[in-house]
Formats: sequence, C-alpha cells, structure tokens
Amino acid sequence: MKIDIEKILKDLEKHLDDSSNSTQVIENKNKWFKANITPLNMQIKNIPNDEKADYGKQLKILNDSVNKTFEKKLNEISEIEEQKNHVVNYDININTADLRKGALNPITIIYHALIEYFEKMNFDISFGEEITTTKYGFDSLNVPITHPTRQTSETFYLNDTNTIIMRQQNTEGTARALANAAIKYKKHPEEVRVVTCGKTYRNDDDDAVHSHQFHQLDFVWAKKGGLSVKNLKWIINGFIHTVFGEDVNSRFRLSNFGFTEPSFEVDVQCPFCNGKGCSKCKKSGWIELGGAGILHKNVIKAAGLNENEFGGIAYGLGIDRIAMIKFGIEDIRDIYSADSKFMRQFANEELRK
Repeated sequence: MKIDIEKILKDLEKHLDDSSNSTQVIENKNKWFKANITPLNMQIKNIPNDEKADYGKQLKILNDSVNKTFEKKLNEISEIEEQKNHVVNYDININTADLRKGALNPITIIYHALIEYFEKMNFDISFGEEITTTKYGFDSLNVPITHPTRQTSETFYLNDTNTIIMRQQNTEGTARALANAAIKYKKHPEEVRVVTCGKTYRNDDDDAVHSHQFHQLDFVWAKKGGLSVKNLKWIINGFIHTVFGEDVNSRFRLSNFGFTEPSFEVDVQCPFCNGKGCSKCKKSGWIELGGAGILHKNVIKAAGLNENEFGGIAYGLGIDRIAMIKFGIEDIRDIYSADSKFMRQFANEELRK
C-alpha cells in the first residue's frame, strides 16, 4: 500500500496556517494527527504480511516529517510571539544634555597611582590568588599555628581541615614570589621585585572603618646581599610623596611582624592638619599606613633560598585606608556603595608626584 506523504504534509501545513499562537499550533496538530495519522497507524493490521515492512517504513518517514513540519511552524509562531513581547512602545533615547562626567572609584585612583610608581621602579605587578592555602598565607610567612590571626574568628576557612583560606593579606604574594623565584632560577635568583595587589578578606564586622573585604598592596624587593632599612625608607617615602605630595613627612616605629625582622609601623603626617593634631589623627598628628621591615630569615628559608646570601624588604598597606585619608572619606562603606552622587566628587581627581 502506497502512502501519499507529500499530499498529507501539504494538508498539515494548510491546517496549521490557521494557528495564531503556540497553543493553537499544538491543538490543531493534535486534532489533525488523530484524524489523519492515527487511522493509517491502525491500518497496519490489515496490510498483507509481505507488505507490512514497506508500509512501516513509510509510516516512520511520515511521522518524522509530520513532527518536523510541526516543529517548524511552532518555532515560527514562537519567534513572532517573542518579537511582540519585546516591542518597545516608548522612547528609550537618553537626553545627552543630562549626562555627567563619570568618575573612577577612589580605590582605583590610588591603585593607578601606586602601580604606575612601582612599574617605574621595575616591579612586576601581580594580582595573585584570592583563594590560597595556609602554606602561603601563614606557614611560609613565619606565622606560628598559635597566632591569633589563624583563628576562625579572624580568617575565612574554606575546608574542614582548615588548610584552604580566603587570602587574608597580600603578603601571601610575597611568599609566592620568593618561592617562584627559587624554582625559576634554581634557588639562585639575582633579584626579585614583585608587587601584589587586590582584594583580601578578614572575618570582621562591617562598620565605618572595617570591612570583611578590602584592598591591599604588598611589595617585596629582595636580592643577593640583601637590602637595608635605608632602602626601605627610600622606596616607601617615594610612594607616600606620590599619593600625598612632596611636603608630607613619614615616620617609622618599631613593631613586631612574623615575616619581617626588624619590623616597623609606617605613619604618614596627617594631611588634614599638617601634623598639628586634629580629630582625623586623634590629636596625634600622624596616621598609620601599614607594616614594613626586613624580610625574616625564616621567610627566605621557607621559599627555598639561602637566608645567609639572599635578603630583602617588604611592605603592606591598605588601599582603602589610603583612599579614606587622601580624600577625607569618613565611612569605608561609602566606597563600596556604588552611589553615583558619592562617586561623582572624584570625577576630576588626579594624583601627581
């Protein structure tokens, strides 16, 4: 028995043409199928045995063709409906007279200035790994297991064994830079100059001066024969002048950090009162920027380098804190607010040496 597939498909197309939406396409197809295809399927029991195989092949071709015709029509209707649903019946043009000059985030402004400074000093710039291990975050930095900063109240741990963490400080980048140099130069690098910058995370409650997420910049400069405190002061004063101006003074106070020895807290003369004492600097005339020092020998050793032949300096500072000092921002949360009115005040900011 011969099935006129072409004629049946033309009849289906004509039947579906009356459909105006997807629901009608489906309904019309089902009605047509019951009236035209179901009887053909039921007819197979009356076909002679020697013709059933051929008849079955024709039915399969017909069913496949019917489904393709149906899908094609359904897609056409769906595209039309989609276009109708997305018709814009109002003017979406913007009056350019209302547009105002955009502004960089104050953190970005500080980053640009400091990265430009360090690039001129031949430092490699790295944004490192925001998810790291306690090996680089603590162990390689001479931070003992008993140190308070390793507690869950201070650090975000990401696994049950407390070995994977959210980067707590960008000094982690110092440990990586030294270890990578040891591998690259087979434990005998001449010099390492790397700046690591980016987001860091602490388990802090957010308030006007604290955030669970903030930005840091750390640098390490190490070489055969080592470097001195004089080198440290020279490079730190260079970027302090880049940000705050040539007339701003700094001071170094002895401190204690696991990864440096000796260690220093670096303060900048309060730019709001020129060191006379005000509410911004708590009447002291100075504002703390960050910690610095001579790389501890244990840090050099942990990187696989000879601590008696190789040494250097390191410094870490908070970009958010510098931005708050530089631009007089009272609340760190404003920096992350994405408030256009707040950001607009920085539209014309440009840092110069």
